[in-house]
Amino acid sequence: MFLGVMRSCQLPASWSGNLTAGTINVGQRFSMYDCDAIVATYKLWIEDYAGTIKDETTIVRTAGATDGVTSLSWKMAANANPVFLINALASDEFVIWNDNVAASRTLTVDYLHDTNVAAGQGSGASSAFQNNEVWLEVQYPSSTSSPQYSRVTSAPDAITAASDNPIGVGTSGWTTTGLTTPKSGSVSVTFTPQQRGFLLCKVFVAKASKTVYVDPAPVVA
Repeated sequence: MFLGVMRSCQLPASWSGNLTAGTINVGQRFSMYDCDAIVATYKLWIEDYAGTIKDETTIVRTAGATDGVTSLSWKMAANANPVFLINALASDEFVIWNDNVAASRTLTVDYLHDTNVAAGQGSGASSAFQNNEVWLEVQYPSSTSSPQYSRVTSAPDAITAASDNPIGVGTSGWTTTGLTTPKSGSVSVTFTPQQRGFLLCKVFVAKASKTVYVDPAPVVA
């Protein structure tokens, strides 16, 4: 895998260049963090073989992710390349601290999409992505005697039929400017942490040519 990373770079005013030129091949990923012409420490731009991820400050979830001033989400725009279990558009890792030990916890990440351009193939709900199209992975401290982490995912395995992700109750919790028929959804996993520590989260999109707005502020219950 080839990774190209830029961090905290001052860009020219009104810069409109490209993060990378030419075709991105399998295993290549180029990332730019906190780079702008102004002070904006939430900036994110990733170019991956499976698509593009950028910060979004208009289509955001109320009481969701924020840098303390600006509300934000991650716009995950898959291209034609994603394939489930082979190559998906993976978000960067985002974390949340957990103090609750030896009790079952459910971690949920909310997302938004436009049904006119991003309808899934769910048998029970035509506007729902399925769990092999959008899913969540979480790593958590799973041992009482070592720093070992385990991984849990909302995706099915290779022999299990996919199912619809839950559809959100309306879109009142989101700003939906510019979307024609916005629909909210969520992905969740349940696990039992054995130590206090960070929960490490990633969202994956494997539905080709679809865009999902992810709120990188998970809710743990």
